[in-house]
Amino acid sequence: MRAQHDSTRQGGVTREAYNILLGHSMLWVLVLSATVVGTSAAAQDPVAAAPEPVLGDSPVIRDAAEESVPPTPGAATISLADAVATALKQNFNILAAVDSVASARMRETVARSEFYPKLTPSYGQNVFGPSFDLDVTQKLPYTGASISAEAGFRSSIDGADALPRTSNARLVLTQPLLRGLGPNAAHSALRNTQRSRQAEERDFEITRQRTAIQTMTAFYQVVLQRQLLGVARQSLKRSESLLKASEARLQVGLVSKLDVFRAELQAAQAQEAMLRAETNLEKELEAFRALLGLPATEAVSTTV
Repeated sequence: MRAQHDSTRQGGVTREAYNILLGHSMLWVLVLSATVVGTSAAAQDPVAAAPEPVLGDSPVIRDAAEESVPPTPGAATISLADAVATALKQNFNILAAVDSVASARMRETVARSEFYPKLTPSYGQNVFGPSFDLDVTQKLPYTGASISAEAGFRSSIDGADALPRTSNARLVLTQPLLRGLGPNAAHSALRNTQRSRQAEERDFEITRQRTAIQTMTAFYQVVLQRQLLGVARQSLKRSESLLKASEARLQVGLVSKLDVFRAELQAAQAQEAMLRAETNLEKELEAFRALLGLPATEAVSTTV
């Protein structure tokens, strides 16, 4: 007969106690297995066990941050404050805005002069003798009327006339009754020129603010492109060093020809990136020079 465990026998182990002992044994086996597996994985993976590097302490990143392209030899360097001051004085858009404001003020002066009196003297000489005339005209500012006065003096030298000296005077008032009556119509041209002058002054101030912002943006764009050019040059140096190392390893059989091709491709891409960075730097310098109002032949660069 097959023997069976009798848990009811006196002095024997009950089924509940047996299950508890079995559970504790399995738990200890699992804990020991996880400890052994974790220790062996850490020993086999030195990358995972190594501490995480700090980007600021990397020598490559530190060298790239410290790499800076110096200004062009012979180029005048300018600070940000001096650049903004120069642009506000010499920028072509600001000079055009100044001319527009001056023209608007001249038009306003001409429109206001319509209400000033105009004096026109004239002198003539003929066979009968000299003559002198004086005309005065003025436009009234409130009714739209215009008034003119004329005075003349003539003298005869032949003695044939009973009155050798004559004079005359005339006063004319012209008042429109329908169109042009009242101060609104009289001041219409003056108000239009005043609005035009105010608009030109606002545009001038907006142009000044926009030019200052564009100058600061162009200044820092030049600084940025110089830093990017330094990074591109350093990347080209590393790619060329990698290419030389790959060619040396190829000679001793440590790498294949494919690795050399990859290094050559990386060096060519770095060369293209450096040329692109140089082109972008020249473009930003040209835009910066145009904002300052400098001639194209004058070299300029930033102090940073």
